[in-house]
Amino acid sequence: MSTLKSGVKGRIIAIAACLAVGFGTIGFIASDSDPDNIRTDNESSTAMTTAVSSESSEQVMETQKQTVWHPKALTPVVTSVQTQATTTAASTTTSAATTTTKAATTTKAAVTTKAAVTTKKAAVTAAKKINGNPAVYDVGGSVKERLNSVKSEELKPTITVKGAEKTTLEKYMKALVNDKMTNYEKVLTCYDYLIKNTYYAYGGWSIPIQSVLVKGYGTCTEYSHTMCAMLRYMGFKANTVWGQTSLARGGYGQHMWVELYINGNTYVVDPQVDDNISSSLGSISHRRFVKLYSEVPGQYIRGSVENW
Repeated sequence: MSTLKSGVKGRIIAIAACLAVGFGTIGFIASDSDPDNIRTDNESSTAMTTAVSSESSEQVMETQKQTVWHPKALTPVVTSVQTQATTTAASTTTSAATTTTKAATTTKAAVTTKAAVTTKKAAVTAAKKINGNPAVYDVGGSVKERLNSVKSEELKPTITVKGAEKTTLEKYMKALVNDKMTNYEKVLTCYDYLIKNTYYAYGGWSIPIQSVLVKGYGTCTEYSHTMCAMLRYMGFKANTVWGQTSLARGGYGQHMWVELYINGNTYVVDPQVDDNISSSLGSISHRRFVKLYSEVPGQYIRGSVENW
């Protein structure tokens, strides 16, 4: 409505100007917003003048109204600007919060990933250490704790000898151990039996178990084969190993001993060397009984595992 009245006011001023300079009664009335509303009126200039005069008075009043109310009209405009500013500030705050949250999430993810990678790397390193040279690590613990740490369901009894060797092994094992004994008691009983009842002599390499248990003699080969067969019979994982051991007179000599594997660790079991030490001590020695290589440093040069 205000737009239409402003247009009328403009037309009043234009017509008045034309009348003042005597340009005739032809007037052009044009709409500000629509060129198609332009029209020419040659016959009613007098009526138009009257209408203009009347409408001019209304326009003056309307202009005054607008002058009075215009400042109030600024209020919603300002409110709109304030609302927009508030909305912009809220959007900025939300964006900042989102960015902070995203940054925190990224940092947390990075820390978690780094921790997971570090843990995995440590596990791989530990695995390599266990599977590597048995002389480079030491988990500690007493012999009793080591042997008894193996649960009964983890023991897998096996007999890897045949014929008379098997018959002799089963006979002596049934006499030496029973199910009421702990792992430690069983292994210690067998170990001590060999030391007490065997002496060092050649000739029994083809029948090591019969030579040691029945005839009572043997070399490091027969001692080791018999002890290894006993451990396997009880369910432990064990092998005989060729290599060298230190000599009392210095240097190293060819030798065979037993390796016992428990919870990923490798232990030395050497009844023949402990038999020699026992002879000099006058009592049974357990210096080479379920020992880590690191617990007997410099005593062994490990060669190859014997498969049988």
